[in-house]
Amino acid sequence: MAFTLKGSSAAVFDLVGPDGGQLEIQIDEGTPTTVKRIDGYCTYSRMSKTMIIPEREAGEYRVKVTLTDEQLDKRSILFERNRKDFDENPGRYKEHTWYAGSLLIIGEIVN
Repeated sequence: MAFTLKGSSAAVFDLVGPDGGQLEIQIDEGTPTTVKRIDGYCTYSRMSKTMIIPEREAGEYRVKVTLTDEQLDKRSILFERNRKDFDENPGRYKEHTWYAGSLLIIGEIVN
């Protein structure tokens, strides 16, 4: 996903879950950051929000969000009490996906 924001903030409402992957977020020519779309609770899928551009001074920002190829060690990400689900259902954790729903912006998309 790529867009140019004229504004001050952007986020994506998405899903986290057992099949979640890792995102790389790059703003302008800055250093990319990574965000995992699985957490310790992810034995099921649920709605979440990923901050793309945290609140900053209004301006024009070029944004690129990419699902990386990196395969996460999902078992270690899960809380210890949830690792049994990983062991019993490894197929649920095999995929590496990102389900983006809607974009929340403070400003406007200009490109």
